[in-house]
Amino acid sequence: MAGSQDGPDLSILSMSSTQQALEQQLRSGKNARLCFIVGNFLSQTADKLSILSLFSLLIFFGPQGELLGLSSCLVLLPPIIFSFPAGVLADKYNPFRLLNQSNLARATIILATSMLLPQLLDEVQRCLIACLVLFALGSASTLFDICRLKITPRVVKLTEHSCAGENNIAPLVRLNSLFWASLAAAIMTSTLLWLLTGTSMPWLLLRVSVILYVLAYFAGINLESACAAAFRRKDPPADLTFFQYLKRHKRAAKTLFVSAGIGTFSLAFFVCLTLFAWQGHRLSPTMMTDLLPALALGLLSGGLAANITVKNGGLTKLTEGLAIVLAIASIAAFVTASTSHFLIAQLGVFALGASASKSQSLLDTLCQSIFPRRYRGRALGLRTSLQLIPLIIAAVYLERILPAVSLLPALRVLSITALAFAVLMAFVWNDLVFLLCRLFARALLKVFFHFNVIDKSHDDTASGINHWGRRRTVILAGNHTGWLDPLIVGAIFERRTRFLVMAEAMDWPLVGTLAKMLGAIPLRRGEGDQALESAGKCLDKGESVLIFPEGRLTRDGNIGEFQSGVARLQKKAQCPIVPFAICGGFEAWPRGRKTPRPAAVRISIGRPLETDELRDLSLDEIKHLLHDKVQDLKIHGC
Repeated sequence: MAGSQDGPDLSILSMSSTQQALEQQLRSGKNARLCFIVGNFLSQTADKLSILSLFSLLIFFGPQGELLGLSSCLVLLPPIIFSFPAGVLADKYNPFRLLNQSNLARATIILATSMLLPQLLDEVQRCLIACLVLFALGSASTLFDICRLKITPRVVKLTEHSCAGENNIAPLVRLNSLFWASLAAAIMTSTLLWLLTGTSMPWLLLRVSVILYVLAYFAGINLESACAAAFRRKDPPADLTFFQYLKRHKRAAKTLFVSAGIGTFSLAFFVCLTLFAWQGHRLSPTMMTDLLPALALGLLSGGLAANITVKNGGLTKLTEGLAIVLAIASIAAFVTASTSHFLIAQLGVFALGASASKSQSLLDTLCQSIFPRRYRGRALGLRTSLQLIPLIIAAVYLERILPAVSLLPALRVLSITALAFAVLMAFVWNDLVFLLCRLFARALLKVFFHFNVIDKSHDDTASGINHWGRRRTVILAGNHTGWLDPLIVGAIFERRTRFLVMAEAMDWPLVGTLAKMLGAIPLRRGEGDQALESAGKCLDKGESVLIFPEGRLTRDGNIGEFQSGVARLQKKAQCPIVPFAICGGFEAWPRGRKTPRPAAVRISIGRPLETDELRDLSLDEIKHLLHDKVQDLKIHGC
């Protein structure tokens, strides 16, 4: 006994070592995030300087009057060819390592180019080497961009240990803003150096790029080891291939293809400004001194403005922001194309730069928020390929009609395109009717029933409702307290959730209309199997479904016996079940009462019951497990 008293207190040592380990993890996470930001800023700036200078070399040393379309194709062709394979690599291998290796590869390519190219006096040799360098550099840069977008959420998440409730979408856009700021810095730097050094600018920029690539490599060299501890857990193997996932999840497929179209617009203005700059196959000093600074400031302003749009991030905010940005861009493009005043043209170019920067930041964040991590690299790669294909077609076409082409018709086409995509975002993809009904239902609940959402669905292994509520197809199951229950659940999700509701409630004046617009599936007495079959079809389409396992409204506010409908549906669809408990719904609008009454209403969301947890359970075991989860949420959650 005396010996044990004199010995060290193992519990204190254990707590101390745990605390030290936690502090070390937070420190390493902070350092990793800092390395990531610095390294990416340097690499993005170097990348833009390299592409600008190599593009300029093609113009200077290429055949006069014939190389604009060809050089545009050479700049765009590597990303188109390599984007999807780069996404596969980023999904399959360590993206941290690929990211840093890309910096080293690009530095080597540019160093070799800056040493070789000036020594070759033959015009054909210079063009050939520049073309090969463009292809190699473009492939390495594509891999870098896709890996960066894939791991950005993981790096941002390193800082969320101390603030678990923080949404990680806003920091994502802040990082994207920094990368667009680097593009703005690259354009302004290249403009200044070109004016100061004349035709020697490409060589100077290439050498500056090498230095920045090497600095970026050393800034991120410890990133992989610093992040390894935080990401030891690997993603579970995917049950579906990427294209099967797109086929099943229509929302994700729409996101991919619409974002590719909008991404085409956000890059197309570069083509217009390039045409204007190189009309007559030479640079315009007026363009360099006036329009490019306006463009650079626009890019910077747009990236920073994206932060405000997603301060309280979510799919709704992102899609609303994109629709508004595209509408503004269409007006700016039309005004720029129609004016004869250079000052107004400068303002128009500024607005186009801001719109392109902001829309690209929002699109990157949108794809990251809606695609699971296991598919994210391929999704970003496919989007990059799709958004660049129209530009390469435009470059080939414009080569045929030079030098008659001008900036103005191209901008008019852009204004119509941007307006069309604004309408598409607002009315088709985002389902404006559903959005308005959801907002109205939520406002109604907050004003009259003091509505509150308690999210208990996140822990060390699962993210909260803002994560799985947007990305995953789930079965929502909980207690049925009153007539407001479908509106309560339907109002808290940013994606359409279908739900079963008694057929007679669909005929009520206000609630029934709202229920139909929010996606209700009518449930008629004696036809439960048909309703479950309809719910199964919705799950197959990638839509989440809400079911009340009790099968009827409670008579006294307590949770009744659960039926087997949810378990049968889960076995058939193989989807996770998300339990929830509603408190106050019985007091607000109980069974037998014709009108609601004021009461505090709360809903507590539990951790999803994953398919792996339920695979070996029988229908009765799933039913009892779900009942216990809902009961626990009602007692301790509300």
